[in-house]
Amino acid sequence: MTQLLHYSYDRIVSVANAVGRRDGAGSEIVTAGGSVAIGNFDGLHRGHIALLKSMQQPMQQNSHAARSDCHISALPRPWVLLTFEPHPRSFFSSHEQTKTPLRLSTIEQKHRWLEDSEIDIDSMVVMRFDEKLSMMPAQEFVENFLLETLGAKHLVVGEDFAFGRNREGTLSTLQEMSSRISHNSYGRDCGKKDKGSSFRVHCFPTLLMASGQSAAYSSTRARELLRLGKLHDVRDILGRDFEIEGVVIKGKGLGSRLGFPTANIDPQDYCRPLFGVYCVRVMHKGKSFEAVASFGKRPTLGEGLQPLLEVHFFDCPQDLYGSKLQVSFEKFQREEENYASLDALRLQIAEDVRLAKQYFREAPNNGDILRHSDVELSVG
Repeated sequence: MTQLLHYSYDRIVSVANAVGRRDGAGSEIVTAGGSVAIGNFDGLHRGHIALLKSMQQPMQQNSHAARSDCHISALPRPWVLLTFEPHPRSFFSSHEQTKTPLRLSTIEQKHRWLEDSEIDIDSMVVMRFDEKLSMMPAQEFVENFLLETLGAKHLVVGEDFAFGRNREGTLSTLQEMSSRISHNSYGRDCGKKDKGSSFRVHCFPTLLMASGQSAAYSSTRARELLRLGKLHDVRDILGRDFEIEGVVIKGKGLGSRLGFPTANIDPQDYCRPLFGVYCVRVMHKGKSFEAVASFGKRPTLGEGLQPLLEVHFFDCPQDLYGSKLQVSFEKFQREEENYASLDALRLQIAEDVRLAKQYFREAPNNGDILRHSDVELSVG
């Protein structure tokens, strides 16, 4: 079970799934002395999974050896994933007049996907990204948080990793600090935890997609494809269908009046898929339901409406208001359109439902979670 910890700079805000101490008293925070993988991990895609997997098994020498610190055995436990909330790009865009929603996953989704996968992570640490953290010098972040608070001995990052005020910290920064601190710490009591504790840096090279194309597994690329409605390509990157998780809110009841009641979900700051109609699978209270969904601004009803996810179940569960649903986008069906009348809209919805039912009769379940064995660590 992966422990989930929320930090605000140097203090723990909350802990979930804490591991019991050997003496049975209290709970133990599992981070010190181990290996920390650092990143946003938005969408927890195949490249992220491969990076996390690299902590847990040998990295073989290959053509990327000059850029990757290959190790011949697993890195020491505990294995820790360090991520940030909100996403740094979301934090900075919140100060702009117009912001583009970009979230591929919530913290809860990342934690659930880790639990469902075969990746054995001891702790998932969530660092609150706020004004204070955004202005923190790179060296201070490493010394005060990574080394002193988390007690990291090994840091695992991607080759384009950047951190600290104005993204001043890079892979080279970490490597230089590692070399300097290791030299200055020579001869100290290795059992003493302090800012001078030595650490090693492991760079995981950019992982190209298995299709042989030059494209890499990338959250940015997944967002671009999602906005184009290219769900198959998004699935290739994520290793699962794109999913919006949200609470059902009350709508205006138009769907019911048209004969197609819907469960409505505010997409919040999720990345916006191409506006249109989708075949979706919905998890509700541990059960999976097939459904058709509309995502968009509903132009037939007027202008200026905010994007909304409307889900019509073929076999509708009861008492959905206030329930949390996990909606997986499996197939793009058509783009959003503006209809001349509600009658025309009703006829089109009926056709959308017919086509979606036909799809599910013929299609396999493509929404399975990415498994450990699906990602190869050979990057040469």
